[in-house]
Amino acid sequence: MKPTVEAMLCDSGTEKDLDDPLKAASLKFDGTRVWLGKIENEPFIINRKNIEYTDRLIEIAEVLKAMPYEDFIIDGEAVYYDEQGRSLFEGSQRRCSTQDMNKQREYRVKYPLVIESWDVVQIDGKDLRNNTWQSRDYLLQQLIRDNKQDTIRYVDNVFENKRDYFEKVVARGEEGLILKDVNSRYVGDRSTSWLKVKKWYSERCKVVGYTDGTGSRNNLFGSLILARADDQGILRYCGKVGSGFNAAEVRHIHQMLANKTTEAGVDARDANDKPIPYTPVDTTLEITVKFFESSKNGVFRFPSILKDKQGNNQIHYNDPTIKAVPKAMDLKSLLESLSK
Repeated sequence: MKPTVEAMLCDSGTEKDLDDPLKAASLKFDGTRVWLGKIENEPFIINRKNIEYTDRLIEIAEVLKAMPYEDFIIDGEAVYYDEQGRSLFEGSQRRCSTQDMNKQREYRVKYPLVIESWDVVQIDGKDLRNNTWQSRDYLLQQLIRDNKQDTIRYVDNVFENKRDYFEKVVARGEEGLILKDVNSRYVGDRSTSWLKVKKWYSERCKVVGYTDGTGSRNNLFGSLILARADDQGILRYCGKVGSGFNAAEVRHIHQMLANKTTEAGVDARDANDKPIPYTPVDTTLEITVKFFESSKNGVFRFPSILKDKQGNNQIHYNDPTIKAVPKAMDLKSLLESLSK
């Protein structure tokens, strides 16, 4: 019987956390998170949403089958590396999401994967989650390094000069680092014992549209469609951002945009190159967002609204007739401000 994945998830950290002597640092890979191993000598590979990839990642399942242990669970990442040795999400995404057998054979050649292993949950039927990370890490080393293969790898950790290490991995285009408390236990939830530290960038972008809201935002906007000018001054889609706004800002912005609709718009597409349905607008509104990097099509990865040192969202109305919404404005005050 396959295990039910209860993966430990990282909280967000900052560069200050790199100075903590009780945290070990390892590379943050741009891949697909998986639990893998064997139960009763049968190999399995499952993602953190309990979708099985065993038949899709046949070459990895074969390596698992050859490992001497009959019962173990490893936590790691399925990773594809480009010619420069940089991990790229596209490879693992295509390998893991594709169910068509012909495509699988094609992608197996085009996107060869390895497993980068950073934790072990179980060995020989013994649950290790209450052990410290440091003790689990030692057992993981023995489990991986006892086998003569290079498909399922052990992820090395850095304990000293973590800031220097961070700058090096960011300089070569990697996402950043994962920091693990050496005394932490493995919990199947988000935890501050594991922190992800990324190098973020920011840019001020023009709001060119909005998607429809749902749930508590029904009849409001879901996300704002963003664009920035290319080298020829033409606006190009660069991403969308919907979270991080308070309720007053959502209503205030939607009121502005509802009166600014236009026929023109940018070509907004999702990661699968499908058009994003949205309402185009012509407005002076701009938003400063932070993001990890831009895709080859100029679209931001992991965009979110940037806050200033006081915790205020960086919303730029750029119109003297429009006043910014105070952070704590109640609904009554908001309605009064809109009627003026």
